[in-house]
Amino acid sequence: MKGLWVIAVTIGLATTLAGPTSASETKIKDKDGTTLAVLVVCNSCRSGGGDAKKCHSGVEDGWNDGHPCGTCLLKANPNTRFTYPYDLHITGKLFDPAGAPVKNHFVKTFLANGWGVRTRSIDDGSFRLTLGAIAERKSNAPLQIDVGTQVESRSDKEGQYAIYMLPDGYTPCPDSAAPKPEEAEKPKAKKKK
Repeated sequence: MKGLWVIAVTIGLATTLAGPTSASETKIKDKDGTTLAVLVVCNSCRSGGGDAKKCHSGVEDGWNDGHPCGTCLLKANPNTRFTYPYDLHITGKLFDPAGAPVKNHFVKTFLANGWGVRTRSIDDGSFRLTLGAIAERKSNAPLQIDVGTQVESRSDKEGQYAIYMLPDGYTPCPDSAAPKPEEAEKPKAKKKK
């Protein structure tokens, strides 16, 4: 019985995750409900929704609920220190607008402190980013954070799917950081050789 209890507690801790605060934000919470960080995914269209063929997510400079989003978050939260006492496993799946898995595509998490971690999606579109605890470890069981199914509609596979990891209560981008419409709405063109 004691072994089952230990397994149940470990599974509960390993799968702790808060629901999204918006369509493009996921709070990372510990077993006590304390928010450790927020994952933000930017969209290429200011409206944030719409046709996945036109409004792709995971852009490095775009929008979050009508506000500028992307690398400007790193500038708005320079060297912000926040800690988490658990290993974090950020998972998800990339699909194209037709529903086919996007394989062998880079996915990168940018942290406000200037760090970053990158991986590639595998054949079924799955990806996993692993970050080690950066505070006194509270458990050997990692927190599993699933960002769900994401649509990668850009035709250029040279880029990367971007996720921003920020402290709870992070400073949003200033409106002056808004991307130019022609840059935010269209995928980057491939360079001709």
